[in-house]
Amino acid sequence: LNWLGWVLMLKGDIAQAVIPAEHAKELDPMAPYIRTYMSEIYLADGRFEEALSEARIARKMQPEFALTHFMEGMALFHLERFFEASLALGESVQLTQTGSVPTTSEAKAIQGLVHLCTGKIELAREILLALKEDTDQFSIALMEATLGNHEAAINEIEMIEQWSHFNT
Repeated sequence: LNWLGWVLMLKGDIAQAVIPAEHAKELDPMAPYIRTYMSEIYLADGRFEEALSEARIARKMQPEFALTHFMEGMALFHLERFFEASLALGESVQLTQTGSVPTTSEAKAIQGLVHLCTGKIELAREILLALKEDTDQFSIALMEATLGNHEAAINEIEMIEQWSHFNT
């Protein structure tokens, strides 16, 4: 059920995505991954407080899971609680592993976006430099675009050879 909700969300049918996701949560309320994806679906639906609540429940259940911290940071970002968002995203960066969701680059890129929203442009530029070492073109493009470097962002997008998804 949870995956059905996630697929419906990816297809853009958020109203329908909530139904199986909430049913999955009712069936297994102690599964952190269900609560984490519930948070993602609520974010997509613009229900930021509910997204934050679900992410925090998931984080308490499984604090070593990077995605719970990432989703908490995303919810806090959308609630414009940037200091808290930066802390949660920083924790996510520390917990990411090779092949994990989110990737270290994805978590860093969103953390860079938070820095831009709080006027810390130099910190955002430092993150961009670090991302260039990771060679994750999509994350680099996101940072280039948010820094106003649109041509550089397009160049990065054009270099992507294998498309996957980005968790925002």
